[in-house]
Amino acid sequence: MSLSPREQFALLTPEQRSAIARTKTQQQLADMIDGTWEVSARPEQLPPWDDEWRWLLWRSGRNWGKTLAGAQATLERIKWLAAQGVTTPRWALVSRRLKDVRRTMVEGETGLRQIIPPSLLHGGSWERSFNRGEVLLRLTNGAEITGYSSEAPGDLRGPQHHGAWVDEAAILADAKLGDAQDTTFFNLDAGLRLDPDPRGIITTTPRNVRLIRELSARSDVRVVQGHTLENRNNLSDQWMGFVRRYAGTRLGRQELAGELLDDVGVMFGRGDLLDEERLLEVAPTGSHLRRARAWDLASTQPGDANPDPDWSVGVKMSLDPGPRIWTIEHVARARLRPGERDDLIRSTAVADGLRFVHVERIGAWGSDLMASLGRHLDGVARVKGLAPNGTKAERADPLAAAAEQGRLRIVRGPWLDALVDEFEEFPDGAHDDIVDAAAHAMRAIGERVELGDPSAGQAKGRTVVTPRGVARTGARITSAR
Repeated sequence: MSLSPREQFALLTPEQRSAIARTKTQQQLADMIDGTWEVSARPEQLPPWDDEWRWLLWRSGRNWGKTLAGAQATLERIKWLAAQGVTTPRWALVSRRLKDVRRTMVEGETGLRQIIPPSLLHGGSWERSFNRGEVLLRLTNGAEITGYSSEAPGDLRGPQHHGAWVDEAAILADAKLGDAQDTTFFNLDAGLRLDPDPRGIITTTPRNVRLIRELSARSDVRVVQGHTLENRNNLSDQWMGFVRRYAGTRLGRQELAGELLDDVGVMFGRGDLLDEERLLEVAPTGSHLRRARAWDLASTQPGDANPDPDWSVGVKMSLDPGPRIWTIEHVARARLRPGERDDLIRSTAVADGLRFVHVERIGAWGSDLMASLGRHLDGVARVKGLAPNGTKAERADPLAAAAEQGRLRIVRGPWLDALVDEFEEFPDGAHDDIVDAAAHAMRAIGERVELGDPSAGQAKGRTVVTPRGVARTGARITSAR
């Protein structure tokens, strides 16, 4: 573990300190004791400006000190630009939401407000220099530091910058799209073009999303990986208890060690999903199989205000009750207006030929939706509402257990990549629509809501195996594990 010059000085014996003191000026000693950033920072927290890179990616665990490093790098670079004769250094601050820029990058405990002296603020105070609504900070050297949100990537299409700082890039609203055209990072990168020597800083706890994978592989990106324990001297005993609890786990490797893992799911492992023995070319057949399709609905289309909205997803699953093998047979997935969405549900129901269509029902809106869908599906299938039970993670637990135990199969289709990406990022990914719809389908089958059996729901005296191995006989439920 590397130490800052200040930490190294503190570990010296009195004799060693005296020897060093004789070689330093009074100001140098004061800096060493009081801790300017140059002597307080660990070597990994100081950007190697003399090297050739366009972006510096600090990919580290939580509480490594990346936010403070990003703020200090921003201030240092803006001072450098002014020293080069740039009359209006333009710097971008980017995070998932504009309030994240304001609360963390600017006003946070280790944000810009904590390190910029009043003498550098336009008008001499934060009240005069900082527009909180627009997130615009002006400095006496002419610099303009502007905040941007990934929820409005179009705002970055026009502006040009000398430099930028992106915080928590892994959870930008469109991080799953990588740096595809018109995404937040694409627009920012394209506008990072003002001389001299445009550079950008990225600070993030990694997640296996497309943007972080692509950035980590780029030749013009310098990656610095940091472990939470490198900042041990500044962490409380309570936080260290958290660190010890997750040490050695996959979650710990990501959230503490800053590793970019190929298999990062908290609940679902990528390897469990993509095992060749568990991927099918066609759906299983047989009258013994129990099937259901369940929908998780949305009605928003992409736009500047919301570039990556939720999807309407219908997942068709089957259960082979003997070996208790679950199969995701088909995924219908689209972003449509409500009327088009309902047409998709109807056409899918016609193709499925199942008696019921299951839809998540939430409050009064859910009841109205059930009635509307019921009319739309008249003569095709009956609509059954599924009220959410527990959190999304709790609902997905039977699905995760089946995947981990090797009892989940997936039929190959155009939905496979999106399914695997969403599953492995769950429950912290940008979307959970496929997971939620699959969990609802699993529950529908397990509760015998849809068996293609006229006596479904009237299984008095018979035992039905539910997703978690719970034996349900009549009205009584007992554990079969």
